[in-house]
Amino acid sequence: NAGGLRADLAAGDVTMGDVYEVMPFDNQIATVTLTGAQVLEVLEQGVSPTNCVQLSGLTLVYDPDRPRGERVLEARLPGGKRIDMAAKYGVATNDFMAQGGDGYTMLAKGEGLTLPGLLVRDVLVRDMERRGKAGQPLVAPAPGRIVNQAAKAPASEAEVSR
Repeated sequence: NAGGLRADLAAGDVTMGDVYEVMPFDNQIATVTLTGAQVLEVLEQGVSPTNCVQLSGLTLVYDPDRPRGERVLEARLPGGKRIDMAAKYGVATNDFMAQGGDGYTMLAKGEGLTLPGLLVRDVLVRDMERRGKAGQPLVAPAPGRIVNQAAKAPASEAEVSR
């Protein structure tokens, strides 16, 4: 949920204080199985004129000026395949959203909700440490992953995918 991210992570060295500024809440990772139709519901819930759900593993084209239920114009899996409405997909999110927070009630209706006891913040720190040891920088996603097709001037990638 975009409200769970409270700051941008600046380039350069990152301290634990920086990580806590970005992620001040003790949200846990949650996994759940959703149908493609439920994934589309999550995406529809997550796009509005003022907000966009944070995502990875999909590309999304939306128009926040359209009526609710018609805002998602396109959602694709890696490789460009469209989401199959009847297929089942493993989804990782945080426990707040998985339990219906911020109106994401469809996540709570998914199958096999699992909370492995890992804080999202701790997983981010472990990933940054692993990348640092391997000499790999943490980089922003490539542009075009989330596209706002509003009739108004489109929001930049940075505005919709913090």
